[in-house]
Amino acid sequence: MKRLSPVRTGTRANHGSFASQHGVEPYTPGQLDGLPQTFWPDHCVQNSEGAQLHPLLNQKAIAAVFHKGENPLVDSYSAFFDNGRRQKTSLDDWLRDHEIDELIVMGLATDYCVKFTVLDALQLGYKVNVITDGCRGVNIQPQDSAHAFMEMSAAGATLYTLADWEETQG
Repeated sequence: MKRLSPVRTGTRANHGSFASQHGVEPYTPGQLDGLPQTFWPDHCVQNSEGAQLHPLLNQKAIAAVFHKGENPLVDSYSAFFDNGRRQKTSLDDWLRDHEIDELIVMGLATDYCVKFTVLDALQLGYKVNVITDGCRGVNIQPQDSAHAFMEMSAAGATLYTLADWEETQG
Protein backbone atom coordinates (compact mmCIF):
# COMPACT_ATOMS: atom_id res chain seq x y z
CA MET A 1 0.00 0.00 0.00
CA LYS A 2 1.23 3.48 -0.68
CA ARG A 3 1.74 5.95 2.11
CA LEU A 4 -0.34 9.11 1.95
CA SER A 5 0.05 12.38 3.74
CA PRO A 6 -1.31 12.31 7.31
CA VAL A 7 -5.03 11.66 7.64
CA ARG A 8 -6.73 12.26 10.94
CA THR A 9 -9.67 10.16 12.05
CA GLY A 10 -11.62 10.02 15.29
CA THR A 11 -13.94 7.62 17.05
CA ARG A 12 -16.92 8.07 19.33
CA ALA A 13 -18.09 5.37 21.70
CA ASN A 14 -21.53 4.30 22.92
CA HIS A 15 -20.79 1.57 25.46
CA GLY A 16 -23.50 -0.72 26.82
CA SER A 17 -21.34 -1.66 29.79
CA PHE A 18 -22.29 0.95 32.36
CA ALA A 19 -22.22 -0.14 36.01
CA SER A 20 -25.43 1.85 36.55
CA GLN A 21 -27.28 -0.48 34.18
CA HIS A 22 -26.37 -3.48 36.31
CA GLY A 23 -26.67 -2.04 39.82
CA VAL A 24 -22.96 -2.53 40.56
CA GLU A 25 -20.10 -0.23 41.46
CA PRO A 26 -17.90 1.06 38.61
CA TYR A 27 -14.90 -1.16 37.79
CA THR A 28 -16.71 -4.29 38.98
CA PRO A 29 -15.77 -7.32 36.85
CA GLY A 30 -18.57 -9.41 35.37
CA GLN A 31 -20.02 -10.77 32.14
CA LEU A 32 -21.85 -9.04 29.31
CA ASP A 33 -23.47 -11.28 26.70
CA GLY A 34 -21.12 -14.13 27.58
CA LEU A 35 -17.93 -12.05 27.47
CA PRO A 36 -15.73 -10.93 30.37
CA GLN A 37 -16.57 -7.32 31.17
CA THR A 38 -15.47 -4.50 33.43
CA PHE A 39 -18.51 -2.38 34.28
CA TRP A 40 -17.63 1.29 33.77
CA PRO A 41 -18.92 4.62 35.06
CA ASP A 42 -21.36 6.16 32.58
CA HIS A 43 -19.31 7.87 29.86
CA CYS A 44 -19.60 8.76 26.18
CA VAL A 45 -23.38 8.42 26.30
CA GLN A 46 -24.68 8.50 22.73
CA ASN A 47 -25.94 11.96 21.67
CA SER A 48 -24.56 13.59 24.83
CA GLU A 49 -21.84 16.22 25.20
CA GLY A 50 -19.56 13.51 26.61
CA ALA A 51 -19.73 11.58 23.34
CA GLN A 52 -18.65 14.56 21.25
CA LEU A 53 -15.13 15.01 19.97
CA HIS A 54 -13.21 17.44 22.16
CA PRO A 55 -13.85 21.04 21.06
CA LEU A 56 -10.12 21.87 20.99
CA LEU A 57 -9.49 19.27 18.28
CA ASN A 58 -9.03 20.77 14.84
CA GLN A 59 -12.26 19.29 13.50
CA LYS A 60 -11.51 20.50 9.96
CA ALA A 61 -8.43 18.26 9.94
CA ILE A 62 -10.49 15.13 10.71
CA ALA A 63 -11.19 13.27 7.48
CA ALA A 64 -13.70 10.79 8.93
CA VAL A 65 -15.34 9.76 12.20
CA PHE A 66 -16.00 6.09 12.98
CA HIS A 67 -18.52 4.90 15.54
CA LYS A 68 -17.93 1.97 17.86
CA GLY A 69 -19.95 0.47 20.68
CA GLU A 70 -23.18 0.56 18.72
CA ASN A 71 -24.40 -2.81 20.06
CA PRO A 72 -25.42 -2.29 23.70
CA LEU A 73 -24.89 -6.00 24.42
CA VAL A 74 -21.18 -6.02 23.53
CA ASP A 75 -18.56 -3.50 24.62
CA SER A 76 -16.11 -2.13 22.07
CA TYR A 77 -12.63 -1.20 23.21
CA SER A 78 -11.05 -1.40 19.74
CA ALA A 79 -11.76 1.09 16.97
CA PHE A 80 -11.85 -1.92 14.59
CA PHE A 81 -14.04 -4.57 16.29
CA ASP A 82 -16.33 -5.10 19.25
CA ASN A 83 -14.89 -7.12 22.12
CA GLY A 84 -16.39 -10.36 20.84
CA ARG A 85 -15.20 -9.64 17.29
CA ARG A 86 -18.84 -10.12 16.26
CA GLN A 87 -19.06 -6.78 14.48
CA LYS A 88 -16.46 -4.77 12.62
CA THR A 89 -16.46 -0.99 12.32
CA SER A 90 -15.87 0.59 8.93
CA LEU A 91 -12.40 1.86 9.93
CA ASP A 92 -10.37 -0.96 8.34
CA ASP A 93 -12.27 -0.73 5.05
CA TRP A 94 -11.87 3.05 4.98
CA LEU A 95 -8.13 2.86 5.64
CA ARG A 96 -7.67 0.24 2.91
CA ASP A 97 -9.82 2.22 0.46
CA HIS A 98 -7.47 5.17 1.07
CA GLU A 99 -4.35 2.96 0.82
CA ILE A 100 -3.24 3.84 4.34
CA ASP A 101 -0.97 1.22 5.89
CA GLU A 102 0.70 3.08 8.76
CA LEU A 103 -1.16 4.41 11.78
CA ILE A 104 -0.33 6.80 14.60
CA VAL A 105 -2.45 6.03 17.65
CA MET A 106 -2.99 7.94 20.88
CA GLY A 107 -5.92 8.58 23.17
CA LEU A 108 -7.95 7.19 26.03
CA ALA A 109 -7.63 4.75 27.63
CA THR A 110 -4.13 3.31 27.22
CA ASP A 111 -4.98 0.03 28.94
CA TYR A 112 -8.25 -0.58 27.08
CA CYS A 113 -9.27 1.29 23.92
CA VAL A 114 -5.77 2.27 22.80
CA LYS A 115 -4.31 -1.17 23.52
CA PHE A 116 -7.05 -3.14 21.75
CA THR A 117 -7.10 -0.74 18.78
CA VAL A 118 -3.32 -1.13 18.40
CA LEU A 119 -3.39 -4.93 18.77
CA ASP A 120 -6.21 -5.24 16.22
CA ALA A 121 -4.44 -2.88 13.79
CA LEU A 122 -1.27 -4.97 14.02
CA GLN A 123 -3.25 -8.17 13.48
CA LEU A 124 -4.86 -6.56 10.41
CA GLY A 125 -1.40 -5.85 8.99
CA TYR A 126 -0.92 -2.16 9.73
CA LYS A 127 2.34 -0.61 10.88
CA VAL A 128 1.43 1.07 14.17
CA ASN A 129 3.11 3.93 16.02
CA VAL A 130 1.85 4.85 19.50
CA ILE A 131 2.42 8.33 20.92
CA THR A 132 2.81 7.44 24.60
CA ASP A 133 2.48 10.93 26.03
CA GLY A 134 -0.75 11.33 24.05
CA CYS A 135 -2.31 8.45 26.01
CA ARG A 136 -3.85 8.18 29.46
CA GLY A 137 -4.97 5.00 31.17
CA VAL A 138 -7.66 3.90 33.57
CA ASN A 139 -5.14 1.98 35.68
CA ILE A 140 -7.52 -0.11 37.77
CA GLN A 141 -4.24 -1.69 38.86
CA PRO A 142 -1.39 0.86 39.16
CA GLN A 143 0.76 -0.60 36.37
CA ASP A 144 -2.00 -1.38 33.82
CA SER A 145 -0.89 1.33 31.36
CA ALA A 146 2.76 0.31 31.61
CA HIS A 147 1.78 -3.31 30.95
CA ALA A 148 -0.38 -2.20 28.01
CA PHE A 149 2.55 -0.32 26.45
CA MET A 150 4.76 -3.39 26.90
CA GLU A 151 2.11 -5.62 25.29
CA MET A 152 1.70 -3.26 22.33
CA SER A 153 5.46 -3.07 21.84
CA ALA A 154 5.88 -6.85 22.10
CA ALA A 155 3.17 -7.27 19.45
CA GLY A 156 5.05 -5.00 17.03
CA ALA A 157 3.95 -1.43 17.71
CA THR A 158 6.61 1.28 17.83
CA LEU A 159 6.33 3.52 20.90
CA TYR A 160 7.34 7.18 20.75
CA THR A 161 6.95 10.32 22.77
CA LEU A 162 5.53 13.09 20.60
CA ALA A 163 8.91 14.85 20.58
CA ASP A 164 10.70 11.66 19.51
CA TRP A 165 8.15 10.94 16.78
CA GLU A 166 8.40 14.51 15.44
CA GLU A 167 12.19 14.12 15.35
CA THR A 168 11.86 11.00 13.17
CA GLN A 169 9.70 12.94 10.70
CA GLY A 170 12.31 15.66 10.05
